[in-house]
Amino acid sequence: MYYIIYLVISLWGISTATASNLTDAEILAYDSPPIVQENFPYYLSGYDEDGAPIWVFELGKWDVRTFLEKDNETAFAMDVACDQMLLRFKESAINSQAKQFLYICDMDKYSLRQASHLRTVQFVLSKLSMDSQRQLLMGPRLAIGTSSAGSVGKQYRRVRL
Repeated sequence: MYYIIYLVISLWGISTATASNLTDAEILAYDSPPIVQENFPYYLSGYDEDGAPIWVFELGKWDVRTFLEKDNETAFAMDVACDQMLLRFKESAINSQAKQFLYICDMDKYSLRQASHLRTVQFVLSKLSMDSQRQLLMGPRLAIGTSSAGSVGKQYRRVRL
């Protein structure tokens, strides 16, 4: 049942939630407004034993809904900034010994306000499914603070702390 819901939302979400028709070079050259840079943090945590970069993004702290409810320009800036993050992950993989990257998606503080807003869910699912669209060289993923429903359709490793 969850798989069907995930499939329907992600297929519809991919077509409606993304605004960017930019090339990879244009996305990487895009200068996001400071408010977007401050509200969507991610960082390189280190490298695994094979030399693959390990990225962390704290999705639970991202207020995606507020940015989607603002004007189209703000939503576009957030969309491009998320694409930019994923492309930076990809570049780090290309430049690493392992030729792949790992990411940790920290869902701590992800609120019901976010999870109950359809456009926000569409946006998040569209970005998390971009590994197949942009061939991101992704290794295993780790989702922290999710339920089993949060990992439907993906090969996540869940950790309960």
